[in-house]
This record gives sequence, structure tokens and C-alpha cells, in this order.
Amino acid sequence: MRIGKNELKIMELLDEADGLERGSLKNKFTLLGNRVTRFSEALKTLTEKELIAKYAQIEVEKRGWSFDSWTKDEDGNFAVLAKKLYDGKMAKGPKTRIYLELTEKGRKELRKREDRLSN
Repeated sequence: MRIGKNELKIMELLDEADGLERGSLKNKFTLLGNRVTRFSEALKTLTEKELIAKYAQIEVEKRGWSFDSWTKDEDGNFAVLAKKLYDGKMAKGPKTRIYLELTEKGRKELRKREDRLSN
């Protein structure tokens, strides 16, 4: 699989940090002397090749939420239900963190390249 130097650098950053929010990843990428315009292009390429994915980490315990069960949304996709006793407020939900991380396919590709360089 053909991967450019910008894509490889993003993969290495994600592997080192074990997942990063998009803004943090962008800052680290540009601090290494890379152009911001190359960042979006590299992310697009990595996504098309299924080497990175977006993950959601939901923190439920801090605000009294707990996981309840699995359900399906109106589109038929699986979703997690979280519950909390009603306290008169509807706006406060569980804290969610969205971040990027290498997929299993991405990790294998990165290891393959590292092995090739070490031999």
C-alpha cells in the first residue's frame, strides 16, 4: 500500500499517543514543520484507506450517569443507552471526547513499515 510521508507522520503521532483529538494532532503535525493544508489531505487519504478511525469516549460516572443497555437509533444503527435519575435538568449529558486513532489495519501497516526500515 502506498502511503506518503505526511500520512506516515500522522500515523506515527497517533501510535505514540494512542489516540489524539483532532486539534492536538494538528498542532503536533504543524510543530514538526508540516503545512496545515497537508494535514487535511493526509487525514482524507488515511480515512479512504481505512487506516484511521474516529472514536467517541463517553464518561458517565462523573455526572452520575451509568451505562444501561444497547439499542438501535431511528436509522437502525446500534447505540448505547446511558441513564441517570431525573434531576429537573435536561441539558446536562455525559461528557464525550471525540478523538482519532489508528485502526487495526493502520497499526499493522505501520508495523510492517517499521520492520522494513529496521531490516
